[in-house]
Order: sequence, then C-alpha cells, then structure tokens
Amino acid sequence: MKFSIFFEIEVLPQQYSESEAIENCLKQIELADQLGFDAAWAVEHHFTYEYSHSTAPDMFFAAAAQRTERIRLGPGVCLLPFHHPIHVAQRYAWLDILSKGRLNMGVGRGVTYLEYETFRPGVFKDHHLESREMFYEWIDIIREAWTNNTIEWKGKYISFPEIQPLPKPLQKPYPPMYAAAGSPDSFVHYPQKGLNVLGQAAVKPLFMALEDAKVFHKSWKEAGNDPEKGEFCLLWGAYCAPTVEQAVKDAEGPVMWYISRLQRFFGPRQTDTETRNKLRGYDWWTDPTMDKMLANDMVLGGDPDRCIELIKKAEAGGVNHVLGQFQIGGLRHEQTVASMKLFAKEVMPAFKKTTAKAA
Repeated sequence: MKFSIFFEIEVLPQQYSESEAIENCLKQIELADQLGFDAAWAVEHHFTYEYSHSTAPDMFFAAAAQRTERIRLGPGVCLLPFHHPIHVAQRYAWLDILSKGRLNMGVGRGVTYLEYETFRPGVFKDHHLESREMFYEWIDIIREAWTNNTIEWKGKYISFPEIQPLPKPLQKPYPPMYAAAGSPDSFVHYPQKGLNVLGQAAVKPLFMALEDAKVFHKSWKEAGNDPEKGEFCLLWGAYCAPTVEQAVKDAEGPVMWYISRLQRFFGPRQTDTETRNKLRGYDWWTDPTMDKMLANDMVLGGDPDRCIELIKKAEAGGVNHVLGQFQIGGLRHEQTVASMKLFAKEVMPAFKKTTAKAA
C-alpha cells in the first residue's frame, strides 16, 4: 500500500490569501516528505474560484522539488487536450530533472464545459467522446518525445515536422503514468494503454469504487502488464483525529463545503438529462450529508482505528495506493498538519514500513 497527499489548493479568502494558501501547501509537502508519504499530487483546474486555484501544477511542484528530498511529485492531473503535447513533454521532463527523477505523470481529459469552451473552442462536437481519441494521441506523442531523439508526427488531431524535443526525463524509459478515471470504460481501456488509474471516493461509495478496481486489475493483467506494478489509486477526503467524534466535529463543515463545490463545478449540466436522471437514484449525491458520506465510506475520516479499518477494506478490494486529501474544504493549516502527523504515526505503520522522522 502506498500513501500520498493530494491538493486542490482551495483558497477561502476569509482564512488565507492565495499566496498564504500556496505556501501552506508547500509546507505540508515538506512535512509529508519527512513523515514518509510516498507522493504528493495537485490538480489542474481552471475557473474554479475558491474550490481550486491549482492552475499550473508543474510550477507548484518545481518549487516543491527544491524543498523536499524523497517524496514523489506529480500532477493529478495535467489536462492534455488544453496543451500542445510537446509542451507537456518538455515541461514535465524539466520537472523530472528538477526533482531528481521523482515525477509521477498524471494525465486527464478535462471535464468542465467552460474549460473546453475557453481553451479549445469549436474543436469538438462532443468533447467527452472525441477527446478520448485526442487524449490517446497526446499520450503517444509524449511518450515518443520522452524516448526518441527526434520525432515527426502526422496524426488525426495534430501534425508537425521532425523536431528534437528537449530535455529528456531522468526516469527511463519515462516516468510512471496515471490517468484520472471516472467513466466505467476508462477502467477497461486505460490499463490497456499502460496507465495506472486515479479513482475518487468523494463521488461514489467505496463499494462502487472497488468494483472499478476489479475491472482495472483484470484489464491490466489481460493487457500483459506486470500484475505487481498496476496501481489503482483512490482519492479520499481525509481527516484523522484522536476520536471519531472530534474528527466529525472538525471535518464536517470543510467536507460538505468541498462536496457542494464539487457539485457546482463538476456536476452534469442542465442539458445532460441522461446523467442527471441517473444521479437521481443516488441520495448521497442529490442530498449529501456527512452521515451519508460516512455510511458509504466516502470519507477517510475518524480516529486511527477507523482509518485503518477503511483502508483494509479498500486494500482487500484492490486499492493499493491511497491519496489522502488532507487539506480539504478550507480546513485550517494547523488542523491539516495535526491530521497528517497522526495518520503517519498511527495508520501508515499498519500497512508499510515508514521513513517517518520526529516532527
């Protein structure tokens, strides 16, 4: 089992300025490096005021790379359709070098209508369908740019003459790649492309996420990949406190704020009647409460014993990498730090040897 920390980089003006929030996140990565967490991830979102100000994770992690020694770093995820693939290959090769070979490369297609309308207007008739083909083409280009001295491309979506992309990543043949997965077919197709997956517990109960994990591991093995190397990563809002009661008291407001913003920015549009009708059957989405989130194991919250119990349930179902979103919903920096320390001290040792230092 691997353990990571995950950032949206939420900015609630009544608590912290933008620069203060970013600095707090960098300090949390430094702490995670000392506590023995395996990796840190940060999203790429655009136009999501307060919910996420993380628009350039490569810049964020370039700073983090200089403040840490061993923790792996990576976007969760870089939204490929909004960038030229050679730019992506070159910028993240830089990050792999600056971090001395610690890049985890997370990629995704993007999900919000506003992002597509802003960055690629008029390109797709149905971006959720057509962007999948573009996504795969971009991945192929990035991998070739990372491994070949020169590359020339004539594809469906992009063409360019023979060029020499520079620099090359330190990791050979290239850094491990992960893809954000939401739609059911993603857990079938992404492993066939050699992509680990990043799932999310905040938008579905744990039992549903574990069904996705089964599909992923089956497809990963059928594709001829090493069964020991496939990672099904699960993103969980995380808060660990000395007692369950204290955890609920501290985290309920931040978690429910996060869920409300998640619905606002990433819920189905009014015109998407098919998805909206489907979601009507899920009261944890249409009428979310903390009790429903906890009952469906959608929050990694509680005392250390409850956190261990939840992770063991996830592990038995095929999850082998937990991404804890400790800085969630504007939770204060001091609370986040205390939660991370308790989690590293009492929870992580139940699953792995850690390199935690006294903090």
